[in-house]
Parts: sequence; structure tokens; C-alpha cells
Amino acid sequence: MNHYEILYLASASYTESELTPIQDKVKEFIKKYQGQITLEENLGKKKLAYPIKQNYQGYYLLYEFNLPEESLKDLERSLRLTSDVLRHIIVKTPKVKIKIPRRIRPNWEKPEITPPKTAEAKEKEKEKENMNLNKAMIIGNLTRDPEVRTTPSGQTVTSFSVATNLIWTNAQGEKQKKAEFHNIVAWRKLGEICGQYLKKGNKVYIEGRLQTRDWQGQDGVKRYRTEIVAENMIMLDTKGANAGKSESNFAASDDFSQPEPTSDDEIKIENIPF
Repeated sequence: MNHYEILYLASASYTESELTPIQDKVKEFIKKYQGQITLEENLGKKKLAYPIKQNYQGYYLLYEFNLPEESLKDLERSLRLTSDVLRHIIVKTPKVKIKIPRRIRPNWEKPEITPPKTAEAKEKEKEKENMNLNKAMIIGNLTRDPEVRTTPSGQTVTSFSVATNLIWTNAQGEKQKKAEFHNIVAWRKLGEICGQYLKKGNKVYIEGRLQTRDWQGQDGVKRYRTEIVAENMIMLDTKGANAGKSESNFAASDDFSQPEPTSDDEIKIENIPF
């Protein structure tokens, strides 16, 4: 027989009365495998260093017991299978040990005092409530050469389409492929660069924001179009890069970030280049 200590953790959602059956279950496991319990101690409820199965607090319970070495694996397996024990650790200890008196713990717990929120904390919470994110990132190939137009106010706008492929294997083991087509719009300097360097078939990385426009067609039907307004572009091959720049240099040396177009820069429906 070897001497062991087990420290296990039970959910703090249980009451003291509901905790007793869990303790009895662990003791039954130890006795089932010819174990003899020599010490039982409830160390109380404590805050966990990190959440375990959505529990932020737990009861720490300690047992000392004697157990045949060959039964230890069976006991470990039983403890892992029960959902009442969140975590446990078993340590082999000497049979003769010096008893160190443990600090007496009161049965009551100190109430948690939540300090009042500062003005700065309230402002941060308000910022979180107002947070929004509109970000699109794709890697694909151009399906056509970019089309470059100029707005009445002299701003450059370039439009093109990028295809991305989804490849998977169906239940019959056959490889399937599906293409998605994305409408891209690039303004100002980035639009000029796209028009100059990009060609049909080029592989590119596009980063930007999603935008949906609507207009009424000549037949009176309202139509919608979702597109990516490009804010950043990286060429992933050198096809069409007649300036002789490599991909990394091209991406690092030019700032492709685009400001929001003003109302004067918007293209009228009849001037939409796509």
C-alpha cells in the first residue's frame, strides 16, 4: 500500500448540502479500489486563476489515503469520467510525514466589494458599446482587366473583379470546386496603381470595407450591388509589374490606405464604371 494525497475541485455552484454527495462519491471510488482514507479536509471556496468549464470559483477538497499501487490508474480513470470533479491531482507522499497545522479558516467568506466605476472606465465601456467593424480580406485572381474612370471632380476610380475558389471533397470522395466573384473598387492613388499594374489573371491580396449600393434601373426595379472598397492591395505575383518591383518592395514602399471619398467624388449612376 502506498500513501497518496488527492486535491480535487468541485463547482462553486453547489451548496454545502449538495457538496456532500460529491465528497461521498470520491470516497466510494477510493474504497472501491481497496483504499483507506486517513484524512479529509474541506479547504473552502476559492476564486480560480482561470475559468474551468465556465466556473470562476470552486471548492478545494483534500483527502489523504492508502491505496495499492496497481489500483491508482483505475481510480484516476473513474475521477476523469465523473462530471462532478472539475479538476484533480494525486500525489504520492511518504507514509510518515510531519504534520504542519493548517491555518484555521472561518466558515464565512468576505463579501466581494466592487469599487465604483471611474469616469474613465465608464467612457471605455461606452466606447465598447459603440464599437463596429467592417473589414474584408480576400486573396484571388482578377477575372478581367481593371477599368479606370475619372469622376467629374478629377478623382480616379478603378473597378475590377476578383475570383476566390472554395475546394472540398463530397461524401462520394469527389473533389468539388466553387468560385465566388467579388466586385472591387479602388479610389485615388490606389486606383491609379491598380489600373497601371494589375491585369486579368493576376493573384492579389485585397483588404478593404464592404459597401452595398442601390439604384433604380431603367425598368423601374430597384437593384443592389455589394462591393469591396479597397484600402490596401498587395500583388502576389510579378505579372504586369513593369516597374520591376518585387512583391515585398511594392507593398512596403507604397501607402495604399485610402480616405473616405467626399460627396463631390461620388460617381453618378450613369457614370458607374461597372
